[in-house]
Amino acid sequence: AWLQKQEQFTKVVIFLMADFVLLVIAVLAAYSLRLSSLELPPFNKLPLYLLAPVLSVTCAAVAGIYRSVSRSYSGQMETTVLLSQLAVPPLWALVLLGVGTQGFARSVVIIYFILSLLVLVFLRRFVAWLFSDQALSLPRRERIPIIIYGAGREGMILVEGLNRQGRYLPVAFVDTDY
Repeated sequence: AWLQKQEQFTKVVIFLMADFVLLVIAVLAAYSLRLSSLELPPFNKLPLYLLAPVLSVTCAAVAGIYRSVSRSYSGQMETTVLLSQLAVPPLWALVLLGVGTQGFARSVVIIYFILSLLVLVFLRRFVAWLFSDQALSLPRRERIPIIIYGAGREGMILVEGLNRQGRYLPVAFVDTDY
C-alpha cells in the first residue's frame, strides 16, 4: 500500500535500485554456479563481474523499461526485457577482451544472461501483481454481489475490471436484447 501511494518517479527509482541489487545477486550466483560452490569472485576481478549489472540496468533504461511502473504486464514487456538484455553479453565480452580475461570465468557471461532474464521478468511480474488490485482483493465470500446491466462486450469488460478490482462479485447479467 505504501509503494502504491508513492509518486511515479519514486516508484521508478525504487524499481531501478531493486533491479540493480537483484542483478548483483544474479552475477554472484552465476559465478557460484560456474564453480559449483558458493564463492565470491577474486577481489581484483570483482569490478569486472559488477560491470554486468551496470550494463544490464543501462541497456534496460535505454530500451525504456524504466519509463513507468505499471500494474499491467504484457508479453511486449518481456520482449523488451529480452531485447535489452541481448546487448549485455556482447558488450561485457568486449570489455573483457579489452581488459584481458586471465582469471575470469568466461562462462559466467552466459549464465548471468540467463539469470538476469529470469530476475528482470520475475520482478516485473511480481510488481504488476503487487500493484494489481487482486493482491489486495477480498475473499470471494466477502465481496459484494452485483448484477450487471448489459451482457454485450462492455458488460464483459466491466466483469473483467470488477474481478481485477476485487471488491465486487458479478453474479448475473440483465439485458433487454433477446
